[in-house]
Amino acid sequence: MPKQIALALSIMLLPTMAFADDCQMMNKGVTTCEYAQQLFDQEAGDLPKMIGPGIQAQDMDVEGATMKMTARFPITKKMLEQKMAGQGEGAEEKFARLLGSAACMEPETKDFISSGGKLEYTTLYQDETPMGSFTVDHCP
Repeated sequence: MPKQIALALSIMLLPTMAFADDCQMMNKGVTTCEYAQQLFDQEAGDLPKMIGPGIQAQDMDVEGATMKMTARFPITKKMLEQKMAGQGEGAEEKFARLLGSAACMEPETKDFISSGGKLEYTTLYQDETPMGSFTVDHCP
């Protein structure tokens, strides 16, 4: 019987243990995992909401020290390809750079990322088809 209890406890604690290494102490006196949860608690109730010109944050989740967000852009793939033709940089790369820069301009998210937290974006075109996914894990 004690082996079964120990096994059950191990299984229940496994998800928590999997994220334990990701949690880093921040200068705010909380870990990156605790801060990610605080950010989620503050922001998730306001979704969907606009986070930039025509860019809508649709949903959000937190997993350890990683904040996950789905953002929809006000453009179709065809419109984007026409606009980006001949510019050298791919559209997905440009949006990743822009969202990463925007995240690092906010003091709260910059501190979170600089302390080891991550922002993971899934981006969608206007018609909800996937554009791409990327992670912001450092600020310049």
